[in-house]
Amino acid sequence: LAASAQETPPKPDLITIAGYGPGSSTFITVGGWTEGVQKRFGTKLRMNAMGSGKARMAAIRGGAVDTAVNGYDVLFAQEGMYGYSAPEWGPQSMRLVYQCEVAHHTSLLISQSAWEDGVKTAADLKGRKIGVTPGIPDIEIQAEGTLAFADLTWDDVEVIDSGSYGALRQMLLDGSVDAAFISSISKEALQMEASPRGVHFVPLPHDDTEGWERFLQKNPMRWPALATAGAGASEDNPLETSKEPWPLLASYDELDEAK
Repeated sequence: LAASAQETPPKPDLITIAGYGPGSSTFITVGGWTEGVQKRFGTKLRMNAMGSGKARMAAIRGGAVDTAVNGYDVLFAQEGMYGYSAPEWGPQSMRLVYQCEVAHHTSLLISQSAWEDGVKTAADLKGRKIGVTPGIPDIEIQAEGTLAFADLTWDDVEVIDSGSYGALRQMLLDGSVDAAFISSISKEALQMEASPRGVHFVPLPHDDTEGWERFLQKNPMRWPALATAGAGASEDNPLETSKEPWPLLASYDELDEAK
């Protein structure tokens, strides 16, 4: 009887995930999970692409999906911060299912036109156009941390709102913004790396201790790291930047134990 009580729940046939859209690094990552999980456990993963972290969190809360791939929104929802501080949200009973640290990085990418115009460091962002996406506060926090690294604030730059994360990436390609926070394995970053003009991310030198103190005050979820993969980084030419656990697969505590 004791052994029977400890039996593993049956594996589900399907797990649904709220995720990022095609072209994003997370979309690619979940594609790898899907193949691996189905081969090993026979369980299918189906991802529903959604445009913002809050939309993904709302999909879990409403029962439209079992779990979601997200970033800072998991912390924000758990703590009732930013868009989750409203009465209809408040602190949520989140459960972290999985997290990983990858070799590639997600950093502030400089547009090719801005690079050619002299933007090389965080300090050079003063007076420049910084792209953000409404509904994705972590992009703003990442950018704010990079500005703080050079002792800059939002008052020192021009903030440009994009309609979506995909639109933000496109704005970097066409030079509508001078810099924005995106993944180094997004198709746009890789496209820029393959072009004659190259790809350039804002470095965060690890020996700048005062810069890092300011950065971490704005963005405490990250830490100094050497990126060795992704656009603009390699084992032979690592990039001094920051990293975080990414992506985070989260759900609510009432999810069916079998899943």
